[in-house]
Amino acid sequence: MPYWVWGLIGFGAFVAGLAKLWPLRPRRTALSRILQRHLGTSDPQQVVTVERTFPLRLQVDLQKAIEQVVAKETKVVGFYGVEERSVYFAELVQIAEIFMSSGGRGGPKATPPQYEYVSVGDEKPVPVLRNGLWLLKKGRLALALLMVPSYYRRPAAGMSVQLASRDTAEARQIMEQLLAAIRQTFEESRSYRGKVLSLEDDVEDFSGERQHITVLPVPQVRREEVILPEGTLNAIERNVLEFVKHRDSLKSRGFHVKKGLLFYGPPGTGKTHTIRYLISSLQGHTVFVIRAEQMACLSEYVMLARLLQPSLVVIEDVDLIATQRSEERPNLPLLNRLLDEMDGLSEEAEILFILTTNRPLCLEEALAGRPGRIDQAIEFPLPDLGCRCRLIRLYAKGLVLSESLCEEIARRTEGVSAAFIKELMRRAWQCHLENGAGEELTWPDVQRALDEMTVSGGKLNLKLLGAERFGFQS
Repeated sequence: MPYWVWGLIGFGAFVAGLAKLWPLRPRRTALSRILQRHLGTSDPQQVVTVERTFPLRLQVDLQKAIEQVVAKETKVVGFYGVEERSVYFAELVQIAEIFMSSGGRGGPKATPPQYEYVSVGDEKPVPVLRNGLWLLKKGRLALALLMVPSYYRRPAAGMSVQLASRDTAEARQIMEQLLAAIRQTFEESRSYRGKVLSLEDDVEDFSGERQHITVLPVPQVRREEVILPEGTLNAIERNVLEFVKHRDSLKSRGFHVKKGLLFYGPPGTGKTHTIRYLISSLQGHTVFVIRAEQMACLSEYVMLARLLQPSLVVIEDVDLIATQRSEERPNLPLLNRLLDEMDGLSEEAEILFILTTNRPLCLEEALAGRPGRIDQAIEFPLPDLGCRCRLIRLYAKGLVLSESLCEEIARRTEGVSAAFIKELMRRAWQCHLENGAGEELTWPDVQRALDEMTVSGGKLNLKLLGAERFGFQS
């Protein structure tokens, strides 16, 4: 038999084998066909859609809200993931565009559900859908719900929730009711409420968990650990803790309950430490800690603070942004933008702002020109003799310390900050350990630590340790 005949026979067998395997290939169903079949029409003029956008950073709570509402109000008859391709996820996917994809060609395909783990500060991370299409029934009415990011994987963007159904008055009413129920359930969310939060640029560490929001540990600081002049501490507690205690009564009588405070004073005088005490005392408040380099996220912080109120917004070293300008509004200093955000809040917003600065003169002009944004400025002075004695006792950490030695250290450290005394006691304890002495601290231990801190490092070291005005007292 000629070779070419054998060749034809072999090719025919190859084609026959392919034909047998062809039905086994994975079939990728177009979402447009699924939608059209579920809604019972392929005519776009017979379909209506509604949409609402939610914060992407709170996607955990949004998914919980959707799942609760659709389980309570509808019957879920199908669920699909949405194919992720840059052509679709570079910008918002619209359920109407999916529906209108011609014959299913060119549009996104159905996929299995896709999850990623998101940390919310609890013991275990939460599995969260990247996107999803729910097919729903409410009575005889068919609906579809699509959840997709408005700009794929950008934390500052939103999550779009879209509903589609046949265009009838009943369908429009039901879709509005479903969106309203989702929003209400979302606003009652508990995943981040009452925690200490900081926004991050979509952090993913080696744990495999994604963090749109970092949950910080709640500091535990007791009142007796806050060493300030009694008048200063009383003013702080009256303007924060007592104010919160009576906030409902103030609101019921028509007083506004948002408040702005400015803590100012030399470095190391206890501003940050006092804020930790307030955070540990404000039960049920969501706390947002904003660093100077995060001011570009200011609007998002304020939006989340409004959503998760009662809340406390802390901005430390606010003088660093006094002259900085934002990219979005280059003609407006960031400090003025902050004051605009504070001014834009409703008077009923249960939000406290605490700003701190070491250089109040940098802020005076801007704050004086916008009265009412800061309700109380509180000075944190360098510790007096009595406060220095209390600080020495606090930071001795259980060391035996005679009363005479405590008074001598306090007398010789006039003009230093609380941070200086904390470091002094740590170094004195180290010197004590190196000498192999007993449990009682001695003056040579303190003298050696003082010499190292005030003499060896020169003027720069004194400045870094918060002791620019330091001088031995005879």
